[in-house]
Amino acid sequence: MKLARKKLDCKSGFGLCDFKFFCKNTTVKVAEKAIFPGEYLVELKEDTLNSRYYMELLLDEEFPDGFDKNDACLIVDDDLYWVNDPVTVQDMEDLLNSDKMYEEMNRRIEYLFETGQIGAGNIPFIDSLGQHGGYVIEVVGKPVDRP
Repeated sequence: MKLARKKLDCKSGFGLCDFKFFCKNTTVKVAEKAIFPGEYLVELKEDTLNSRYYMELLLDEEFPDGFDKNDACLIVDDDLYWVNDPVTVQDMEDLLNSDKMYEEMNRRIEYLFETGQIGAGNIPFIDSLGQHGGYVIEVVGKPVDRP
């Protein structure tokens, strides 16, 4: 997940600019090596009771004193998409193959989603999330058919 504003050319600002899914058998160790500056590794969670997917982006420190937490929305300027197509799969395979990171993984590329979307809008700050608050980011997707 890349934290920046799309309307600021994904170089600054407090928002979501992009996201990508790693294949299901990617280890955390491999995924951490495959992220770039400004990107963060966030776990996709499934709420089976309500049939929804989401990510929690937790802050690792408190906002400065005097900061109005009501103004702390995470902004998504445009709908963001991830599509499981041959180009995306090849891009992810190339990324994971860099520096031989892919060696510790099963060679089969398998993703949870065929498509995934984070909708445009403001994502409110939730003070009670984690130790210092955070954000719940809904992911709407078409899951891969499971055998």
